[in-house]
Amino acid sequence: DGGWSVGAEGAVRRAPGLPVDVVDTTGAGDSFDAGYLAAVWHGVADEPERLRWAATAGSLSTLGAGGTGRQATLAELGRA
Repeated sequence: DGGWSVGAEGAVRRAPGLPVDVVDTTGAGDSFDAGYLAAVWHGVADEPERLRWAATAGSLSTLGAGGTGRQATLAELGRA
C-alpha cells in the first residue's frame, strides 16, 4: 500500500505504492529502503519525494521472483 515516515517533529509523511500485478513480495521492504537511500544519495531533499522513490522501488520489486528478480532503475525512480 506504500510507505510512510515520521520526521523529528512528529509529522507523518506517506507515499502510495504503484498498482502492480504482484509476482513475489520477497525483498520488497529491502527495495523500499534502497529506493529511499538512493533518493538521499541523489540529493532529493523533499521527504515526500524520497518516499515516492522508496514506494516505487518497493512496488516494482514485486514484479519479479525472489528478492532480486526485479529492481527499479534510476530512470524508473525519477519518473514514476
